[in-house]
Amino acid sequence: MKIISKKTVIPALIIIGIAVIILVIGSPEKQENDTDDSIIEVPVRVSELKLGSLELTTGITGVLRSRYEIPIMSEIGGTVIRKVREIGDPVPKGESVVLLDPEPYELAFAQAEAAFLSARAANEQAQRDFKRAEELRASEDISQYELENAHLGAATAEANLQMAEAAMKLARRNLRLTGMPSPIDGVVADLDVLIGQQVAPGAPLGMIVSLDDIEVEIGVSERDIVRIKQGNEVQIRTDALPDQIFIGRVRSVGVAGLGISKSFPVIISVDNDKGALKPGMIVDMEITYKRCEKVLAIPRSALILSGEFPKVYVAADGRAIPKVVTLGQASGTDIIIESGLEPGEELIISGQKVLSDCTVVKIL
Repeated sequence: MKIISKKTVIPALIIIGIAVIILVIGSPEKQENDTDDSIIEVPVRVSELKLGSLELTTGITGVLRSRYEIPIMSEIGGTVIRKVREIGDPVPKGESVVLLDPEPYELAFAQAEAAFLSARAANEQAQRDFKRAEELRASEDISQYELENAHLGAATAEANLQMAEAAMKLARRNLRLTGMPSPIDGVVADLDVLIGQQVAPGAPLGMIVSLDDIEVEIGVSERDIVRIKQGNEVQIRTDALPDQIFIGRVRSVGVAGLGISKSFPVIISVDNDKGALKPGMIVDMEITYKRCEKVLAIPRSALILSGEFPKVYVAADGRAIPKVVTLGQASGTDIIIESGLEPGEELIISGQKVLSDCTVVKIL
């Protein structure tokens, strides 16, 4: 029997052990491959940073109204004989809304016109008498007293003519007012009157509004009033017309805080050429008070605010690189970055909430 020496057994055992280890844990190359395969790439979306412009705005809600809301009322008394317009009907300036019985005013005008014609004839006669009296006085055929009486008669006749003319004009105006003409181009917003109703002078019967001149008055805080200037552009939206944006302009800016809240009144004129907006609609407005040029602006949603300082992630060499940033003014969904980022960097705008520093990322 052949005896195996210890010198032979020990190296053999070592070789067998190495082989077993390799079989169990694999080769170094396999380990490296396994490590590479275990890295998880986080999908993200990026946006290349560029210098641009940003309009700074302040948002506020208000209620539309017509700039011209004219009450329908009669300046004279009378009986309603006809409704010429109904609620919602357009009415041109000068045309009738309601008709009052014109007969009493037709008679009054006829009477005033006759009185005017009589006064005019009397005045003409008085003027002729005065002229003749001047000629007779020049030849000393009448006394000075008689001349003065002729002059007084001429002056009185002229005054009577002026009064008769004024009375006739008033009677003509009252006759015209029986048609209750509209003072503006507008739409009948309200009309509460019945045929046969006796109308008293000054009694309100309804309302006419202008849809071409729409405005909204809002109360602005002291923080915002210093930013808003006359002529600032305003974007206007309403839930009633969600797909449309209307443009307005700041027409006037209050100089004193009013009421308990000490808000400053601001009136905004709204372009409503097509008549889509109606008085009473609730609107959301964005007042543009400044336009910043050549700035880096990013979506607010890209910010990570969970740490001590605000930061964002940029994609570089396949990894998410953190960048601490200094924030500037914000407007809507965007915010200006004062420092921490440079144009050309790829800002991660989607997927950043699950990232940690130097995470491997896959740009979609």
